[in-house]
Amino acid sequence: MINLKLLLPASGILVAILGITLIFTTVEGLVKLTGFIGIAMTLVGITALVTQRAKVVLLSGAACVLLGVGTVSLDGIYVITPRLILYIAVWIIFASLIRVYFAFNQRANGSPLWGFMFWFGALGFSLGMLTLVYWQTSFFVVAYSLAFMFISYGVGNIIVYCDKQN
Repeated sequence: MINLKLLLPASGILVAILGITLIFTTVEGLVKLTGFIGIAMTLVGITALVTQRAKVVLLSGAACVLLGVGTVSLDGIYVITPRLILYIAVWIIFASLIRVYFAFNQRANGSPLWGFMFWFGALGFSLGMLTLVYWQTSFFVVAYSLAFMFISYGVGNIIVYCDKQN
């Protein structure tokens, strides 16, 4: 049986490592890691569906699963398409809004780390919107936005896990 308590930090560490890798391999990384990116999106969605109870998080989890499956279905030369950029931009926006939602929950619970989560969410939302508006020329924006979101998701999951332990 899988220990659900360890799902948060495990997915957080894995996705943060992917984000750090993507910073240093932008174009090649985005093309070569498309399948893994789709799997990571799906993992993020499943984690939200399994570990959370808030309706907004469940909606985001379902959207992440659908976007992840859609990304995994992209293949070959067609991987660098407007559809991939759209999937990633929408995922970044959903994940950022959830990060802001959790920041206010953490604030209500008295956590001193709520500001960190809020600013990561606000910055991620801005990058997601920028990606949607400039999708034709936003390959690097997508790569760096995705790397940023992977890192913030990973760090956020670790923060939530540590807060639950206290």
